[in-house]
Amino acid sequence: MAENQLNVDPFAATLLRAMPLAVAVLGPDLAIVALNSAAEKVFGAAAVEAVGERPGDAFCCVNAAATNPGCGDGVNCGDCLLRRAGLAAIAGQTLNQQELALRIRRQGGSEEKYVLLSASPFHFAGRDLAVVLLQDVTPLHRLRGIVPICAACKKVRRDDRAWEAVEAFISDHSHALFSHGICPDCCRRLYPELEVSRDPR
Repeated sequence: MAENQLNVDPFAATLLRAMPLAVAVLGPDLAIVALNSAAEKVFGAAAVEAVGERPGDAFCCVNAAATNPGCGDGVNCGDCLLRRAGLAAIAGQTLNQQELALRIRRQGGSEEKYVLLSASPFHFAGRDLAVVLLQDVTPLHRLRGIVPICAACKKVRRDDRAWEAVEAFISDHSHALFSHGICPDCCRRLYPELEVSRDPR
């Protein structure tokens, strides 16, 4: 239905294909009505094949694959942010930039994808639909490659050959934040005059 309707309006079809973020239009039953090429690159689902499927089936979600008939019927599907956002948008609500973790089946195993999800209502041809934007932020969650670290002081060597504290390095390469304390072993070594509890808490 949607592919034919989008083709009637070349501007809409061209705009959807040109958008740099993954875009899916979901119907009231949460089946995919339209999908752009950016979504194909992120999830590996061909747009023509994905139309009519639910997102978990189209994007190879491991939870959808583990149940029959698929997306929406698994034990974890009730907690799925993509599903809840789609239903909320069809009901007229907007959701902005919520982080979603997806485990996707790949040849020989699976991989974790992290996306920022936004959803909004979309009324077209007498139907209440949902427009879902999915921005792949997986690289922001990963430290990749070999990290050179000093065996003695634990500083990390940056690309410019300078050395910095491991906390600074991880903060610069991820969303992690640090709070500092002192473990019981170090407290006993540095402050032997203090009585330190053996309780690990």
